[in-house]
Amino acid sequence: MESIEKLILEEKKKINWTTKNISEIIIRGNRLDATNYSSEGEEFRKIVKNYDGNIKQIKSIIDKIFVPPPIKRIFTDDENVGTPYLAPSDLHQTIVKSEKGIIEHEMKDIQDWFVKEKWLLITQSGLVGIPIIARKKLEKFIISQNMIRVIFKNNEDVNFLYILFKTKIGHKLLSTNFYGSVVTHIEPEHVEELTIPYPSTVIRKKISEQVDISLKFRDEADILFEKAQKTLAKHTGINDLKQLKPSYLESSQDRYFSLSKIQLKNRFDATFHDPIITKI
Repeated sequence: MESIEKLILEEKKKINWTTKNISEIIIRGNRLDATNYSSEGEEFRKIVKNYDGNIKQIKSIIDKIFVPPPIKRIFTDDENVGTPYLAPSDLHQTIVKSEKGIIEHEMKDIQDWFVKEKWLLITQSGLVGIPIIARKKLEKFIISQNMIRVIFKNNEDVNFLYILFKTKIGHKLLSTNFYGSVVTHIEPEHVEELTIPYPSTVIRKKISEQVDISLKFRDEADILFEKAQKTLAKHTGINDLKQLKPSYLESSQDRYFSLSKIQLKNRFDATFHDPIITKI
């Protein structure tokens, strides 16, 4: 019996739990499901509040924060017609590459969809609150509307906030609300209202310099990676998927291709057959 009780106590230690005031539960609509509450998010906000140095709201160190207005987009696979487009998932790749383009002249307020070097980009949904510093190479792409754009008053704060949001505490601040509840979507207002620790200029400058060095190494690494891919293609014939364009029967938004009877394998659903795999 004693061993069973000991086992139960050990299992309890593995459970994340927290206590809440009845007033807080009422404010949140009498929600009793535990997933609506994050003890970590609340605790991290207490850590920031009790920070013995300077603290600031993000809106006091930025010039602008926004997402582009939603507009109709016309996609194309023709590189000669479309401007390369990046979805949030594309921005997390080792080498940033566009899988599709957008017909730019068909979009109003298209300038809001481009970004500038040293802007901070933050994912709105999916993997909420993932920060990315816009490098020079991103300026030629149309960037997804689902990336919050943050423009800072000085470059030091871009790098500092990027590193802060890459920490566990910083990410929890982004991905939880004021009460610590986990959120699945964030808006610019959520980000700019956050209170963050704001160390001295000397410390922020040191952090910024280290981030700049890491970004320089990333640019150099990208060049070497692309050279390695070209070497592989040259000696093996393995090319990028974008170069393996199937020959469709018609040029339209609907794609048609032909199969032999043997290739059909009695499967008449088009999704079963991939012309790119056949080319590979």
